[in-house]
Amino acid sequence: KNAAKFMEEIYKEKDDVVPVMIGGDHFCTFPIVKAVGDHFEVKEKFGVLIFDAHLDLYEEWDKGVYSHATISHRIYDLKYVNNKNLLIVGTRDIDIPEYEIAHDENISYFNAYEIEEEGINTYIQKIIKFFEKSEITHLYISIDIDALDPSIAPGTGFAIPGGLSYRDLWLILREIAK
Repeated sequence: KNAAKFMEEIYKEKDDVVPVMIGGDHFCTFPIVKAVGDHFEVKEKFGVLIFDAHLDLYEEWDKGVYSHATISHRIYDLKYVNNKNLLIVGTRDIDIPEYEIAHDENISYFNAYEIEEEGINTYIQKIIKFFEKSEITHLYISIDIDALDPSIAPGTGFAIPGGLSYRDLWLILREIAK
């Protein structure tokens, strides 16, 4: 509630601000995404790109619906987020319940290993094409530290080998910004 209220106050001061949030458990992203999405008059023009080793699509985790393992599901639950404007990239540790939700709901995700198989430029173009099809004009980007390979981000609580390099992430962000 405090994070969402803080965003509302920021928007009162400057309507076209570009929020940046750093740190905290990945679930801290949810109230910010909701506040940003709620701010837009035409909500169908809002999209979410999540960099994460996991889908985080659990309905419930450790007896709760508000968790680092449920963040993508809570975002997907928002009325204006759907399988056309939500994309998860950098995945490589997907549990069966999450896979089933992604499959049943047709939620798109791109595994990190695809960078090696098809090349970084093709991977980037897939991301860009996904959002071009959705016709969004505003994109919220969330980066879970575990999207990066643990060899360069060893402090993550869920170290899954085969993640993005700093250069991969930088190239993706640079091209999306264009």
